[in-house]
Amino acid sequence: MFFVCTSVPPLDVLLSTVIFKNKWTDADRIQARSAGVMGVVGITEGTIPFIVEDALHILPGTMIGCGCAVVTAALSGVSLPVPHGGIFPVLVAGNSVMYIDAQVVGIVVGAIIVGILRRPVAADAK
Repeated sequence: MFFVCTSVPPLDVLLSTVIFKNKWTDADRIQARSAGVMGVVGITEGTIPFIVEDALHILPGTMIGCGCAVVTAALSGVSLPVPHGGIFPVLVAGNSVMYIDAQVVGIVVGAIIVGILRRPVAADAK
């Protein structure tokens, strides 16, 4: 069931770059797009460059977002017979609608927390 959260960190960084544009550089927003593509297929490692750059402001949001996704999946009875996350297991997940809903909850919660914790970028650094 914890595989529901493999796509949450990269996608919450991507959503945060869309919602909180003043807190990310143009390069960060471009890099977040590729991380988002990786997240859709269940590759969490797209978030590593962001965490290396600013761990104190990125990690809490991604961890809380993942926790929200897993708790939502657990409480709604999502079962996942394959050891993989992302969009592909939707086809075989028990309670597929809530699988997607759990991911959306985690992504939105994580993006909001990352956006709140991250400091605005200086105008000359954009």
